[in-house]
Amino acid sequence: MSVLRRGKSKNWYIQFQIGGRTIIKSSRSPSRKVAEQIETQLRAQVHAGIYLGHKPTLTFGEALARFASSKQGTPNHRNVSGHIRAILRTIIG
Repeated sequence: MSVLRRGKSKNWYIQFQIGGRTIIKSSRSPSRKVAEQIETQLRAQVHAGIYLGHKPTLTFGEALARFASSKQGTPNHRNVSGHIRAILRTIIG
């Protein structure tokens, strides 16, 4: 298990290497047992993503929000945001 504390933090951190990548993440928990459980789940998710090709699911709304954030700072951002609102209103409602 690679659960450790950093500095004077009260929370435990998860750190491990898999597939040539180093994963470092806060467990946001002062309990070591909870951090170890989170580490086990995270390791399984990363393993499935790298070696089994599993991708996290993304909803249509999240995909549109990601697209809108990529247009942030461009003159077209306001137009894209309006189109996204209209699309979501039409599809959901």
